[in-house]
Amino acid sequence: MTDEYVEKWLTKARNDIKVAENELSFKVSEIVTEAVCFHAQQAAEKFLKAYLITKNVEFGKTYNLEFLIKLCSKVDVDFQTLDMGNLSFYAVMTHENRPVRPELLKLKVI
Repeated sequence: MTDEYVEKWLTKARNDIKVAENELSFKVSEIVTEAVCFHAQQAAEKFLKAYLITKNVEFGKTYNLEFLIKLCSKVDVDFQTLDMGNLSFYAVMTHENRPVRPELLKLKVI
């Protein structure tokens, strides 16, 4: 793949980070935690996919961060140290338009 194609993935990932950061700039009572988690998941997914593209690793159509990390780990074992928590849930929940369980919306703001 071309560098331009990879850069498009990276730009989209950085934009997801900007959206999440913008949401986190609000007062805690106004933060839409679901949106922050969704864009964090999207950014992580796109960064991982960009890496896999540079290594010519096929990943198919997936939102599963754990699966993407396993693929990345086959190229570089340092990826095994990453812990995505339950971020993959937010991709599936949002794409399938499922309501979020309230206990999953607790976000520690630092």
